[in-house]
Amino acid sequence: MCIGIPQKVLEIKDKMARVQSGDHEHWLDISTIDDTVCVGDYLLSYQGAAINKIAADTAREDYDTLSFRTLKKGEKSLGKNPHEGSLPHDVGSR
Repeated sequence: MCIGIPQKVLEIKDKMARVQSGDHEHWLDISTIDDTVCVGDYLLSYQGAAINKIAADTAREDYDTLSFRTLKKGEKSLGKNPHEGSLPHDVGSR
């Protein structure tokens, strides 16, 4: 099973989108989906290709579900969450 991390579209050139996931930016092939992709949209991808465009509120829910973990009493922290900050605080406000 693969888990898709929401990625925000920062720039579009031809059929490629520069996206942000945490502190990491990379390019995705967007010719693989039928939806029109715009700067500010959120995408899920697999092996460098977009597989789905998702709504900002869904991106926020997915991010919250995947990125935050409540520790039980006495449990040790696993360290810094690698996806912390993946989505800007303005998700869902557009």
